Amino acid sequence: MSTAGAAVNVLITYKTQKKVLSVRTDLGATTLLLKDRFVSQFNVDCNASVSFQRYDSRFDEYVDLSEDDTIEDCDKLIAIVSNINDQELVSSQLNCETLPQKENGCSSLDDPTEQPDALAIAKEVVITNDNIPCSLFSLLTLPYIVPDSKAKITHTTLMQFLPEAYEDIQYEIDQISISTPYLLIEGFINNPIQVYLVTDRFLICDVPMKSSLFSLMAAYFVYYIKYPYGFNNFFSFLEVILFGLKPEKVTTTVNNLLSRICNN
Repeated sequence: MSTAGAAVNVLITYKTQKKVLSVRTDLGATTLLLKDRFVSQFNVDCNASVSFQRYDSRFDEYVDLSEDDTIEDCDKLIAIVSNINDQELVSSQLNCETLPQKENGCSSLDDPTEQPDALAIAKEVVITNDNIPCSLFSLLTLPYIVPDSKAKITHTTLMQFLPEAYEDIQYEIDQISISTPYLLIEGFINNPIQVYLVTDRFLICDVPMKSSLFSLMAAYFVYYIKYPYGFNNFFSFLEVILFGLKPEKVTTTVNNLLSRICNN
């Protein structure tokens, strides 16, 4: 099958001596063709070792690709590259985004055979064919949505954390005076163990870390609940950037930010 003209968007994270690339593609090709294209287009060292895994939604995990597999139905691929030189894997022929190197990354990818960490997958969502100009910079500029103010301001969050040694999760939920949907996290912000979706003091379900933001926003649509006071800018921004929606009302602050992001 021909692979000409296909656009591949690449998310690169750095883990120790290996580079792990999350690849979204519509290529209809065998893994051998994909590997050949991958090595040539990304100037990968000829001594590099490249292996592929595809995301299996049935089991919510990545599984190995065989040489006989076709990938035209694969929504998401992981190319694991080792023994690679230090040059950045960026190609002008392909629409790519390169992330800055992280000094203190999660350790889950020290072994390249393990499933990618939730943070890397979460970042992947903003790099798609539909919104390449609105790259990761969009999320990094979220604080600018909040206008300068000399008035007293209060801090509100849509994330709550379970105590380290909790015994009864429903008891802990009852102590939180939030009626709108929010995420309840077991663990710590830099090491979450489990994420739960809670609304009106009811535990609705547990959600995967990588889709927790989507689940939270979906809850407001499903239950037809207004966004909490103070979060209208935040959610309307995400509606446009992550979901491509057109909110009924977009404040001047968000509009200006979106214009600046999409024009850069």
